[in-house]
Amino acid sequence: MIACLPRRARSRQAGSSTVVLTFLTLLPLAALLGTATAQAPSVSPLAGEGDRAHRADWVRDAYNVKGAGVTVCVLSDSIDNGNGALAEARRVHALPPEPQLTAVLGEEGSATGEGAAMLEIIHKIAPDAKLVFATARGGTDHVAANIRTLVSPTYGCQIIVDDIFFRDEPPFQDGAISIAINEAAAKGVLVISAAGNYGNYAAGTSGTWEGDFVDGGPSPITTSGIAHRFAPGKLYATLTQATSLIAVYWNDEWSSPTSNYALFVTDANNAVIAYQAGRTGFAYQYVDASADLARPKFLPGDRIWVIKGARSPARYLRISTLGGQIDADARPTEGSVFGHSAASNVLSVGAVDLPSPLAAYSRDREIVVNSRTADGKRRIFYKADKSPIPPPGNLLKGTNGGSSLLKPDLAAGAANSRNTADLAQDVADHEVAEPDLVQFPVGLP
Repeated sequence: MIACLPRRARSRQAGSSTVVLTFLTLLPLAALLGTATAQAPSVSPLAGEGDRAHRADWVRDAYNVKGAGVTVCVLSDSIDNGNGALAEARRVHALPPEPQLTAVLGEEGSATGEGAAMLEIIHKIAPDAKLVFATARGGTDHVAANIRTLVSPTYGCQIIVDDIFFRDEPPFQDGAISIAINEAAAKGVLVISAAGNYGNYAAGTSGTWEGDFVDGGPSPITTSGIAHRFAPGKLYATLTQATSLIAVYWNDEWSSPTSNYALFVTDANNAVIAYQAGRTGFAYQYVDASADLARPKFLPGDRIWVIKGARSPARYLRISTLGGQIDADARPTEGSVFGHSAASNVLSVGAVDLPSPLAAYSRDREIVVNSRTADGKRRIFYKADKSPIPPPGNLLKGTNGGSSLLKPDLAAGAANSRNTADLAQDVADHEVAEPDLVQFPVGLP
């Protein structure tokens, strides 16, 4: 359905290369799955950088397929921005009228209208496809319910696209959204999810550390507990780019953890700025600086500490700065992608830069990995039914516990498309008002 070619893609900031699967012709999924049409739909006014770079325009002309007979559905923040942007987009034919474009009743959302911007891009690529929207706000269970609604006979979605993840999605097993996606995939639905834009190891922008807990001896910042050692002689990771959120995950079963880990952030003098400790009912801890009006971000130079309870076993850890970066001495790792975008039944899409000057991707043109795109792999330790991946009880990578998923699956051009009402606005720090929801700017796949 998609013409892809393994290519050597070079990071702009790093001299090393990494193999990615890159769209040579996007070959609009909706268009290729659709049937030929003799109609002359209204032409979208969008410039369509990605449309051209992936040769979707060529496919439409060469095969006369524009998505007719296919229903493509979008999960994002909202279908409007509260200032008439949806009506304006329809007026200039960037979006079609009802019934070609509908929203699930009561699920229109109320936010920046980034969902409308996503729909505009899809409408540019596949102008005859039917479009349906449902909000991705309301928490993971709500999003899972919306996926089931979109797949139901009422809406009949064949393709679902989203640009979000939640910080409280488990990285090492399927959560509520991934389970709903598994059900959709079993019915033949194709689910496409943004891999994220929180940096990658090759570009030197990683804000992620993953690996087995390493005993660093008694914690120097608390009265008890064992400090995690990030690298030889390094008991903390130092932020090199500011962020509002920092989280630590460990690979006990998500909803029934038996281990006790704490997360601390200190300044350069080891004075505690924020922490979360104690059992929360889930296998993660997080700290959020955004509510502190005097200091709404964790700043470069701040230190991240992970402290294990003295009687808790070692576990595989994920420390994520969710948009920040950590120093090279702490040995940041690959594995930024997680949550439902890293699930086995999702087509996880990373980003590559558009050719400059703008042209179609080709075999002869160097393809540059976007410096902000998330990378893989994604290590998991549990099956979809929450049972451990054999052998049971082996929860450390160093003893070959778990298995590895090759995510993201594909890469696409990071084109920022904006309509006349400027719907596709970047959200500050790529976060929205809902505490656990994180959203990527339109244009990043």
